Formats: sequence, C-alpha cells, structure tokens
Amino acid sequence: MDIKPTYDALKQRVKSIENEVIDLKKTLQELYRSHDYLEKLIRYANAPIIVWDPKIRIARFNPAFQHLTGLTPDEVVGKKLSLLFPESSQNESLKKISTSLNGEYWKSVEIPILCKNGDIRITLWNSANICDDDGTTVLATIAQGQDITERKQSEEALRDSEDRFQKLLNSVNDVVWAADLNGKMLYINTAAEAVFGKPSSEFLKNPKTWITAVHPEDRDETFVQSNLLLDKGRVENKYRIITKNGRIKWLIDKRSVVYDKTGNPVQIGGIATDITKQKIITKENIRINRALKLLSESNRIIVHGNDESQFFHDICKNIVGIGGYLLAWIGFAKQDRKKKAYPVAQYGFEDGLLDMLNISWADTKQGCDPAGTAIRENKPVICQNILTDPDFPIWRDEAVSRGCASAIALPIILNGHARGSLNIYAFEENGFGSDETELLEKIARC
Repeated sequence: MDIKPTYDALKQRVKSIENEVIDLKKTLQELYRSHDYLEKLIRYANAPIIVWDPKIRIARFNPAFQHLTGLTPDEVVGKKLSLLFPESSQNESLKKISTSLNGEYWKSVEIPILCKNGDIRITLWNSANICDDDGTTVLATIAQGQDITERKQSEEALRDSEDRFQKLLNSVNDVVWAADLNGKMLYINTAAEAVFGKPSSEFLKNPKTWITAVHPEDRDETFVQSNLLLDKGRVENKYRIITKNGRIKWLIDKRSVVYDKTGNPVQIGGIATDITKQKIITKENIRINRALKLLSESNRIIVHGNDESQFFHDICKNIVGIGGYLLAWIGFAKQDRKKKAYPVAQYGFEDGLLDMLNISWADTKQGCDPAGTAIRENKPVICQNILTDPDFPIWRDEAVSRGCASAIALPIILNGHARGSLNIYAFEENGFGSDETELLEKIARC
C-alpha cells in the first residue's frame, strides 16, 4: 500500500528543491557574467577578432575587425570567409583556413585581408577551435589578428634601401669592407675582384686572404697599423699588393672603428683605394722633370764643350746623376763587314757588362740586341721588362744580376743615318714612359 510522506519529509523535500533552484540561479548568473565578460572582451579588444563556423561562413567579428576592414556585420555575417581575401592570395588563404578546421592551431600565420575600400592589409593571425562536449567536433573557429601592414612596408622599404645601398657600394671602384674585432670579414663589395683579382667570397671565407695579398716588404707596417687601430680609432696607410695574376698595385687603406651607443667598439671597417695610376703618373712626372733637367744640362754641355770624348762622358754621367738611371753608355757602329759596335763612353754601375756584350748591328741573332737594333733600324728600341721580354738578347741574366730591369736604346743620327746609339738602363720595370722617351730622344740627337 502507498505510504504518504510525512509533513517533515515534504518540508525537507521543498527545502532541497529551493536550494537546487538557488544553486541553479547562481550558475545561471555565473554563466551570464561569463558570457557578458567574453562579449565585452571580444567587443572592446583592440585586436581584430573574427569567428567562422565549420562551413567557413563568417559568424561574427568585433569592432576592431570592422575598423580594420571597413565592413559591417550586415554586409558579411553569414557569408563565405573567402570574400575577405584578395584574389591573388585567396587559394593560399583558404588552405590555411582548412588546416584550422582540421584541428591545427595557428601561431602567427600571415594572411592578407581585403578591405572594403580595396586596400590590402597584411595581418598576423592566431586561432583556436571551439569544440563540442566530445572535444573533437569543431563548432567554430575564433581568430585574433594583428595588423602588420606598416611593419611589412617598413621592412620592404628597408630591404629596398639596403638593395640600393648594396648596388651603390658595388658600383664604386674602391674596396669597401667591414670586419669584426677579430678580423673576420663580414662584408666586402665586388670591387675586391677588380682590385685583387679574387672574388669577394674568398675574403669572406678566409680572413687571411687580404693580408697574404699585401707585398711582403709592406706587410710588417700593415700589421703595425692594424694593431694601432683600436687605440687610435682611425688609421691610414699606403702599401702594395700582389694580385692573383702577379701584378703589383698600390692601395691607400683608410680604416676606422665602429662604436655602439655606449662607446664600445663593435666592428671595424674601411675603404681601400687603388692608387696605382696616381703612383705611375707621379713617377712619370718625376721622370719627365728629370729628363727636362737632363736635356737642359746636355744643351749646356754642347754649348760649352769642345772635347768630343769628354762630351760623351758628361752626357752619360748626367743621365745617371741627374736622370736617376742605373747605367748609360754610348756606342758607335763600325762601317765594315762585321758591323760591330763599340762603346765610346759609359757611366754607372756596369761591373764588366760592356766587356761581354759583343754588340753587333748586323741583321743576325747577335744583332737583335737593343743597341744593335736601334742602329740598324734607325729607331728607338724599348725593353720595359728585361726579365720577361722574349726579344732581349742572350745576356739577359748578366743584365738582371746587375740590377737592370728595363732598357732603352736611342739611335744617334748623323746626316740622316744612325751612326751609333745612346743606351740607358733603369732600376725598375716600365722605366721609360712615352713623354720621357721623347725627351731622351732629343738628347740622343744633340
């Protein structure tokens, strides 16, 4: 039979229901507060926030997103997300969207957004999926973005600026370089290849590439200047280098220290200029001036001299003393069958060289000597490098051992015919420039 609840039991049951209702109200209040909090969080967030459903339709977005795009909820809510993407990047963007629906969380994914006015804003997105109670079924995806358009533009402008600066550095003839405090090359422009004959990459790979190219006679002083750089902050020195193909060039290297804001040195850099041409011009001018002075003195000797033997001797002496050459001698041609030439005057260091020459002006192998050729062909003969000139005669080694590096033979002309030659030897290669040769010819015609 049915047992009716007692009054106390009913009272207790009512009290229990009342407590459940109170708890339910509290839960609802918490839910309302949480919902209100989340709504305010999304609404008042400075970052653009957007939500889309599993069918990739726009569910909602916050005012910051509206400010970013210029679009209102009435214009886009419920529509496909693809309308937010520029046509050029739409497929790529949709691929990224599909990865979020497959459970992948975005961390700083870059997606361009098409605004209402046609502008394209580059935005960096983070995303999270809102799932059903089973924890796997995606109900929606929420993404928060950061407009990085200005930053991207600044980066692009910086890259363009760096590219222009790089092109500018590579357009100059000077070698521009930078290295860390240990000497490891950080940068060097393409002029290095033209100056050193070695690619820039070789300097970056091997820090010793530069110093090993410095002429051995100049290397110690270069080391000294390098060691003074950190103390002085700036140094400058001139030195020779030997290029990959063996050419000798002169550089002026201006180096300085780069400091940070606190005054601490952070790296070194410099500009090396090829001054070989200036050196050659300077040297050529010195030679020309000496030749002019020599010509003037030779004219004075002609005016005041009356002894032919002394005259030839004085000419040779002035060529060495005033002209700065190693050796000068005058030879005259014998007008006989053997066609020999014999020295009549000489001055300078020859150490028995003239005794072994056996000069001939005949058109034979022995007559290929500069002196004989000048007499036979009645024209100047110049050998700018005795060591390597294939036309220089068999006594090359004897001349080189006495310090002769280059030579010139000038015909001495009487009545339109070459009767002898004025022969001059220099300490250095390429010792006779065109202007200098022209002045020396005038002396030979005295």
